[in-house]
Amino acid sequence: MSSTSSSPRRFGNIRVGRRLGLAFGAIGGLVLLSAGAGLLAVSEQREIADDLTAVGGVLQEAETARFQIADVSGWQGLVLTDVAAFGPQVGLASDAYNRAGLLESKKAVYEWLDGVDTDAMDADEKAAWSELRPAWDFYFEMDDQVVAWISDGSPEGFRTAVESINGGEAGKGYGIILDIADRVETSAGERVEQLQVDQLDAQERATVLLGVVGALAVVLAALLAVTVSRSVVRPLGRVTGALEALAKGDLTVEPHVRTRDEVGRMAAALTTAQENLRSLIGSVVSSADAVAASSEELSASAGQIASSAEETSAQAGVVSSAADEVTRSVQTVAAGAEQMGASIREISQNAAEASEVAARAVTAAETTTATVAKLGESSAEIGNVVKVITSIAEQT
Repeated sequence: MSSTSSSPRRFGNIRVGRRLGLAFGAIGGLVLLSAGAGLLAVSEQREIADDLTAVGGVLQEAETARFQIADVSGWQGLVLTDVAAFGPQVGLASDAYNRAGLLESKKAVYEWLDGVDTDAMDADEKAAWSELRPAWDFYFEMDDQVVAWISDGSPEGFRTAVESINGGEAGKGYGIILDIADRVETSAGERVEQLQVDQLDAQERATVLLGVVGALAVVLAALLAVTVSRSVVRPLGRVTGALEALAKGDLTVEPHVRTRDEVGRMAAALTTAQENLRSLIGSVVSSADAVAASSEELSASAGQIASSAEETSAQAGVVSSAADEVTRSVQTVAAGAEQMGASIREISQNAAEASEVAARAVTAAETTTATVAKLGESSAEIGNVVKVITSIAEQT
C-alpha cells in the first residue's frame, strides 16, 4: 500500500514540464514501438516477396529450359525434313535456314546456361540443375550422331536417325532435359506455394501484432495521459478551492498538496500566506482589544479629570471667598492703621496735655490693643488663605 501511494507521490514530485516531457516521450516511444512493429511486419512481407520473386525466377529458368529443348528439337525436326526433301547436301549445309537456326539455338543454350544464377535455388534444385549441362552435352552429341546417320542420304541412315530420335539414344537427352526442368519446376512450385502460405501467415501475424501493439499503445497512452492530467489537475483544483475560499474571507481551507513540483510549491506558498494572514488578523484583533481597553481607561481618566476640574472650580470659589475676606480684613487693618496714626498724632500734639488726657490715652491704648489683636487674627487668616492657594497651586 505504501509503495503504491509513494509511486504517484514520487511522480508528483517531478516538475510539470519534465513530467509532460516524459509523457510525450513515452507516447513517442509507443508510436515508435508501433512503427517498429509495422516495419518488422513490412520487412517480413518484403523478405517473403523477395523470396517469391527469386523462386519465381527459378520457375522462369525451368520454363526456359523447357522452351530451349522444344526449340532445339523443333529445329532438329525441320533439318530432317530438309534432308528428306532436298538431300543431305542442301539440308545439312551450314547456311541452310533450318540447320543455321539449330546451330544458333545451340549457341544460345550454352550462353543461357553460363548466365543462369542458381543462388535462389535450394539444394535439391541446384543438384538437379547441375545435371542440365551434361544432359545438353549428351543431346548435342547425339545430334551429331543423327547428322552422321543422315549425311549419306541413304534410307537406312535416315530410318536409323528417326528411330533413335523417337525412342532411342538420340531422344534420351530430350527426356533427361525435360525431367530436370520438371523436377526444378515442381520444387520451385512447392516453394512458391509454401511462401504464399507463409505470406498469408505473415500478413495475419502483422495484422494481429499491429492490432495488439496499437491497442496497447492507445491504452498506455490513455493511462499515461490520465495519470499526468490527474497529477496536475487535482492539485490545481485544491489550490483553486483554497484561493476561492480565501477570496470569500475563509482562511481555514488549505490546499493539502504535498508534491514538490510547481503546483506543490504554489500550494506551500499559499499555505504560508494563509498562516501569515491568520497571524496578522490575530495581531490586529489583539491590538483592537488593547485599543478598546485603552479607550476605557481614557474614558475613566477623562471622568477623573472632569471631577478634578469640578473640585478645582469649587476650591477656586473657596479661594475667591477667602480672597474677599482677606480684602475686607486688609481694609479693616488699613482703617485701624489710619486710626492709630491719627491717635499717635493726637498724642504728639497733646503731649503737653498727657496727664489730662491720660485716661483718654489709656482708652486709646486699649482700643489700639484690640485693633492690633484683630490685625493679628486677620494676618492668621491671610496665612491660611495663602496656604490654601499654595496647596491648590501644587495640585494643579
